[in-house]
Amino acid sequence: MGFFTDAYDLFVIGALLPVIAIFFGISNSGITYALISSSALFGAIVGPLVFGPIADRFGRKTVYAIDLAILIIAAIGSSFSADPTQLIAWRFVLGIGVGGDYPVSATLMSEYSNRKDRGKLVSSVFAMQGFGLLAGALTTLVCLWLHLPPNIVWRIPLAVGAIPALAVIYARRNIKETPRFMVTSGKLDSKTVAEVGINTNGENSNATIKIPKRQILSRYMPLILGTAISWFTLDVAFYGTSIFSNTIIHSLIQGGSSYASLIHSTELTSLIFLFFAFPGYWAAVFLIDGVGRKKLQLLGFGFMVVAYAAIASIPGIISNILALFVVYGSTFFFINMGPNTTTFVVPVEVFPTQIRTTGHGIAASAGKVGASISAFLFPFALHTIKLSGVFTWLAIMAVLGLIITAILIPEGQERRLEDISGEERLLKTYSEFSDLITGLTERIGDGAQELRSFTRNWGDVTEEAKKIKAIEHDCDEIVHRIFVRLNTKFFAPINRMDIVTLTHALDDIMDYLEATSARFSMYNIDSATEEMNSFMDVIVDCVSEVKNGISNINDIYSRRFDRIESSCIRINELENSGDELLRNSLKKLFESGDAIHIMKLKEIYDNLETVTDKCEDVADILRDLIVEYKQR
Repeated sequence: MGFFTDAYDLFVIGALLPVIAIFFGISNSGITYALISSSALFGAIVGPLVFGPIADRFGRKTVYAIDLAILIIAAIGSSFSADPTQLIAWRFVLGIGVGGDYPVSATLMSEYSNRKDRGKLVSSVFAMQGFGLLAGALTTLVCLWLHLPPNIVWRIPLAVGAIPALAVIYARRNIKETPRFMVTSGKLDSKTVAEVGINTNGENSNATIKIPKRQILSRYMPLILGTAISWFTLDVAFYGTSIFSNTIIHSLIQGGSSYASLIHSTELTSLIFLFFAFPGYWAAVFLIDGVGRKKLQLLGFGFMVVAYAAIASIPGIISNILALFVVYGSTFFFINMGPNTTTFVVPVEVFPTQIRTTGHGIAASAGKVGASISAFLFPFALHTIKLSGVFTWLAIMAVLGLIITAILIPEGQERRLEDISGEERLLKTYSEFSDLITGLTERIGDGAQELRSFTRNWGDVTEEAKKIKAIEHDCDEIVHRIFVRLNTKFFAPINRMDIVTLTHALDDIMDYLEATSARFSMYNIDSATEEMNSFMDVIVDCVSEVKNGISNINDIYSRRFDRIESSCIRINELENSGDELLRNSLKKLFESGDAIHIMKLKEIYDNLETVTDKCEDVADILRDLIVEYKQR
């Protein structure tokens, strides 16, 4: 019902344009006429770009109440407009609400649907556009049949748009947030993740990883372009011909503005919507899961090319009202069975959950750019290049849509959302680095614990050196795996550099721990000093805080910085303790008289203090990441 309202509000203006032109005394080839026809579409450019990202960040349900309020207020405001300027302004506001509903309605339905019936269910939402389009024409027709005063006949249909919006307020309040969004926002546990079926491979932890949005958008740029351009080319044709159907037919019937011809043209427009446009929507509902989205989109664009080219090049079609009715009407059937429905369905399947409404919003906004351009220029084009010229350009747009669909649009028929979008592969790729870096810090922690245990219970230094060397070797293996993956997996440059720098800093910690144990063996140290034990206590605590910071690194992408900042502060405090301990240790050491003994222990103390310095290097990298993401 929400989408019924969207369609009604957008398309009712097409049936009312001739009436409004007569009432306000404006020309159907003037800029005011063009702005009235297109202002809601310009608003619909803004709506998806604003509400799509909001729905990805705060939830799909949050947007639903906001856009309903906008629709209700703007519909009523439009009906009370005292002049064309007010009408244009209210229609623009209404378009923002309509545009905001596009990505959220589609995403909610897709994230609740099973893969077998998802196309049918999402396109059923979109098919309500057929009811809305037909309702707008019939409401206008009833007002004309009743011969209402000109001051009323256009206001009632505009005000009626608020009624279905009011009717669904309560229903929308009771719609629950989608499980997929709840998972990616970290609000569902792994058991619920499994029940939802988001990941069937037992890798449920991947579902809660937050990847930087900029990085995801960069990776999905080809799909963003594919969905946006195909929707743009579709809406150039669809909205121009839909909104101006009454204008086109009215001009062909009599060329004037008489009330009788206006009723006749509105009747013919309603018949086109009833016998061609309306069945097209429901043909898509029943065919989309069996035939496939991409095939229907290609079929629709292909028919548009043929039909528009025929109207443009065969004079007899335009001059014969029956021929125009059949050929022109058929385009509505194939458009709605094909790209008008599929461009709505495809974006909610090809983008991952984190950017699903954002991606759909970008595509929908691009579509409305095409729609608003078409609606704005259509009156001027009809006046200058005539109907044949208009349909020539529409045929060219359909050819472009056909090419883009063939190259950039994937097929989502009977596939899980996570498979179509590659979401699980993306999360797995991203989590590999998180897991490897976490594993690296775990082994460094093992090394620190092992060395402290040895200094407290002194034994065979050669054997201890071998143990620490084995741990250091494990760390080197992990570092190697990280760099291999960096060279084979896609990562934006800033993230690649973050990982390189962080990995080197972590590796340095283990290298200095290993260097210290090696010095025990090389220098034949026969017992631990009190200072060594103190250093190892500081180091174990410092490495533990490094592990805490690394384990919470994904908080950065969720813009939660407190836990990492706490670890960084603690690491800094421990590093300062290490500096103070080194000064005191050297002071005590140089009070002894054995120069060789002093040189040996000084190098060991320096290495141990350097471990704390390297831990602080890790903290500095984490701080830099926090600063970077706070500015985004």
